[in-house]
Amino acid sequence: MHKNVSDWKVGSGWTHQDYESNAVRVTGQVLESEPPKKLVVSWGAPEGSPGAVEPPSKVTFLIEPFMGTVRLTVLHDELVEGGVTMKGITQGWPAILSSLKSLLETGQPLAMTTKRWGG
Repeated sequence: MHKNVSDWKVGSGWTHQDYESNAVRVTGQVLESEPPKKLVVSWGAPEGSPGAVEPPSKVTFLIEPFMGTVRLTVLHDELVEGGVTMKGITQGWPAILSSLKSLLETGQPLAMTTKRWGG
């Protein structure tokens, strides 16, 4: 299980950390922050990890009204084609976003996202 840590102000750092060990899995910087509509962060591997040789990528989260409801758009770009980060996110984002949808619709996340997993 992981937590995202930052003050979410433009220019601040953020980390994706293990709850138990506080080990950093992803690190970056807040590039844009317009609560509650938009958040843009850089996304990189911590120093010494396999993906650390790649330049940081960028993730944009947009929350906007849509037909009487709310739409979340997640765009992860500026990736190295076939790189470590691309391989990781192609397994991670679909699971996390599917779990978020289940949580919002039923009150329960997908079971696989409540346990440790390797992607």
